Amino acid sequence: MEYARAVRLKKVKDYEEEKRLEERLHADQMVDRARQRVNDLKTEQEIAFANLHRVAITAADFQQWSRYDEALRQREVQALQELEDCVDEANKASVAVFHAYQDVYRYRQLTELERSRHQKERMSREWKSLDEWVISRGVTGP
Repeated sequence: MEYARAVRLKKVKDYEEEKRLEERLHADQMVDRARQRVNDLKTEQEIAFANLHRVAITAADFQQWSRYDEALRQREVQALQELEDCVDEANKASVAVFHAYQDVYRYRQLTELERSRHQKERMSREWKSLDEWVISRGVTGP
């Protein structure tokens, strides 16, 4: 009965650990995508700025570029906020994985303690049986 309970607990712990690792992987992928988006926006902004200097002839061109640059900056701020949110989520997933490993370690310790306790009880019963056998045979010590 205890063994079956221990096996079920182990399976649950393994499943939880696997889920937490999957969450961490997903969070890492989101962080990578957000970082790539920020880099893409920065590259787009640099290209637009280079194009401005190459072809800007009138003040109207400059105003148009200025509006475009402001829109790019707003998108960059939004992308940076998304990156920060993704990093926060990844950190939460890391904490969850850490707690899962702690739970697994505690479970293993408890299992080892339980096994040790059962072994001590078995040895105690064997010694008691041996003592009873010695007493029943009338054997005395030196």
